[in-house]
Amino acid sequence: TTDNRTYSLGDGDFNIVAGVVACEAAGKDDALAVMSVILNRADVRGLTPVGVVAQAGQFSCYNHPGNPAKYSDVVTDALNGLRNNNYYSFRSNWVVDYSDNLIVPKGNRYR
Repeated sequence: TTDNRTYSLGDGDFNIVAGVVACEAAGKDDALAVMSVILNRADVRGLTPVGVVAQAGQFSCYNHPGNPAKYSDVVTDALNGLRNNNYYSFRSNWVVDYSDNLIVPKGNRYR
């Protein structure tokens, strides 16, 4: 998508968001999809990206993040305005009754 809001994060906040994305994603396209959901929510809720991932019950990986370096380039691109969806929510692929709208094969289901 184009004409998206951009965000600037300090190192600590960047590492929090990037760690959540690393834990939630199964590849670079999926990482961009997860990041897009985070930023789409931030846009409409008036929150920071950290505020979005820290909301109770939203991102289970917030308490057990992955390696923030894994998709740091994708996170940076997304913070600079790159997004691959306009969705606000997703579920892991194993939740088969959520939707058939997969951003990437075997990735998360979005709506």
